[in-house]
Amino acid sequence: MKLAKNKHVSGVRKKQEKIRRAGRPVGQNQEQAIRAALLQAAREQFARCDFKAVSIRQIAATVGVNPAMVHYYFGNKEGLYLAMLETSFAPLMAQLEVLQDNESENSRDAIAAFLRSYMKTLLAEPWLPNLIVREILYREGGLREQFIRLFGLKVDSLLLRLLERRKQEGYQVAVLQPQLSALSLISMAAFPFIARPVVEQVFQLKLDEESVEQMIEHILSLYYPDTLVGSA
Repeated sequence: MKLAKNKHVSGVRKKQEKIRRAGRPVGQNQEQAIRAALLQAAREQFARCDFKAVSIRQIAATVGVNPAMVHYYFGNKEGLYLAMLETSFAPLMAQLEVLQDNESENSRDAIAAFLRSYMKTLLAEPWLPNLIVREILYREGGLREQFIRLFGLKVDSLLLRLLERRKQEGYQVAVLQPQLSALSLISMAAFPFIARPVVEQVFQLKLDEESVEQMIEHILSLYYPDTLVGSA
């Protein structure tokens, strides 16, 4: 019995090793290139189709590799999807870390830096806003929970801290509830990109770097009036 059990365990291990070898590229440069190509293929596929309609086999075929490569790098399709989002949001998340660590910067400049990074991410990745709406806001499940954990809660935490700093600096609080104030800010930044075709046609507002700067100044003007409390 013991011999039979050992043979079974050995057989399972050999099978796992065979799968592992099938999905493992050779060379660090090749690994990085294949991983980047899979992320790009995923970006193109998920931008066009629902999450459920895209298969690992399709993504791998686009790159010309074995589907086992996706499992090797990302674990599963959900892992690939989240890695794609993390790559797209990497500049924004790096900016969040800088702002979290910098307690001396005034709140207006910090909020402007956040808005600039966030809105330029959406400008550079025009497929991203509607993908988030379609796959995360409209669908319940693990992707939504992961998105909230990786991005949503971090953004909310930063904005609440900056709005509290704004209050301490003496600016009149336009909205009493901090959560609503943060929600309004992120909504004004995101909606033009979510409704981009309508916004550009109805409001004659072409979304580019110049209009992004104009929108940032507009948002800041609502949160930072010309006078401070007690300065009149």
